[in-house]
Amino acid sequence: MAIKRVLVCEAQVPFVHGGAEYYVRTLVAKLREHGCEAELVSIPFKWYPKEELLAQAAAWRLIDLSEANGRPIDLVIGSKFPTYCVRHPNKVTWLLHQHRAAYDLCGTKYSDFEHVEADVGLRETLLRLDRSALQECRRVFTISRNTAERLQKFNGLRADPLYPPPPIAGRLEAGPYGEDDVPNPRGVYARTKRCSEEAALLLAPDCAVARVAVVYSGRPGAKSTFATQVVEKLSRGEPVKAFHDQLVSPTLAENGAAMALELLLETSYRGVLHTCGATVLDRVDFARRVAARFGLSGEIVPVRTGDVNLLAPRPLRAGLRVDRAATLLREKPLAIDAALDMFHCQWIERSAA
Repeated sequence: MAIKRVLVCEAQVPFVHGGAEYYVRTLVAKLREHGCEAELVSIPFKWYPKEELLAQAAAWRLIDLSEANGRPIDLVIGSKFPTYCVRHPNKVTWLLHQHRAAYDLCGTKYSDFEHVEADVGLRETLLRLDRSALQECRRVFTISRNTAERLQKFNGLRADPLYPPPPIAGRLEAGPYGEDDVPNPRGVYARTKRCSEEAALLLAPDCAVARVAVVYSGRPGAKSTFATQVVEKLSRGEPVKAFHDQLVSPTLAENGAAMALELLLETSYRGVLHTCGATVLDRVDFARRVAARFGLSGEIVPVRTGDVNLLAPRPLRAGLRVDRAATLLREKPLAIDAALDMFHCQWIERSAA
């Protein structure tokens, strides 16, 4: 079923305008940008005295949002307590938060719930109410991992973290990835490599995984790579095409191998470690630096990834952070200029052989 008519539900505290209000209004605007008829449904919210909380939830429960003006409403989206109490056959919640005074803030100065019979009973009722209402949802998302963990801890419900983009999202670009960031492999080959890492860490939890990227070498017998093709094509007077929108961490094979051997044989490190080059750059810049180091002139043609029919999808932001390896190992990740100096020396020895 195509989703066309959507209602976003908001518990609005009158005269208060903050992050929650920005969030629901932005969601409505983005839904409209994507072709939906979207509206914001707001009911005033008052959290005190706490005995009124159940009445606030009942207000949402009593309204009928199945249709409007004789036309069905395809989807309703709950945001925070008690909006997800609304009745609808196709309800999704993108959870900002529950009534935290009854949850993780209970027992702190930020909560008005005390350890008395009435408060304990009300708190237990709220927890059961939240669990019941959220179980009605087709999907439950949260705005953060912390929110998802609270939902699992207190209500036994699983939710998927879905982080809202910040207001300046259009001006942000992904930086290099650290070892603790979750990979997002695009193609079959990339997924196979990731599965191999996961299998190693699962079957041998005390193992280390050395992760490299865009490996190249100038030694005799080394496989053809982007770097060697740049040298060969420019030497023959042929143009070189390079992606200007792919950021990578070129790794001189000998440097990567030395780091991997030290990691595996001389340290007790466990988990993934980036043993790649220290410089993140796009492929056009990489090609130009190779050409400059070899004293080659010629045409390097910038190409956009989306304009090429690649056999497998490629990530655009694939640079890797190496500060952990630089701290841990004697063999340091080489910056691109130092690596290309070694690459050039290897090439000269290869040509003379």
